[in-house]
This record gives sequence, C-alpha cells and structure tokens, in this order.
Amino acid sequence: MILISKRGDTQQVYTKPVLIETPSSFKSVHAALIEASAYAQELIYNGAIKALLPADAPLAGKEAPQPPDFVGN
Repeated sequence: MILISKRGDTQQVYTKPVLIETPSSFKSVHAALIEASAYAQELIYNGAIKALLPADAPLAGKEAPQPPDFVGN
C-alpha cells in the first residue's frame, strides 16, 4: 500500500492521506516494500500518479517551506 500525504511537486499537504493499494504476493515484508516502492516510482515516472490523486482534494492549508532560489528567479 502506498500512502500519499503531500505532493512533492507543489508541496501541498493533503488533509486526508490518499491510499493506493499495491497488490503483492510476496511473503516477505521487505520484498513487499521494495515492490511498493518500485510501483510508486513507475507511477511518478509515467505521470500516472496525477490521475490517482483527487483533483479537488481538500488541502491542509499549509505548504512546506520552499527552498531558497539561488538562481535569482
């Protein structure tokens, strides 16, 4: 299972975490974690994660601190 509580691209925090089921037939917890991590990376890489996130999900009203802009933009 993948739990999403904050978007990495916009730093928005969800008030209710998004759960994504990851079917796994592994007996080992470690192997299941590796499989879930690989699945999450694939969803992010392909852009499919955006389709699984609710577009109008309520946000917690706070954003994570933004890193300093050293480029001057």
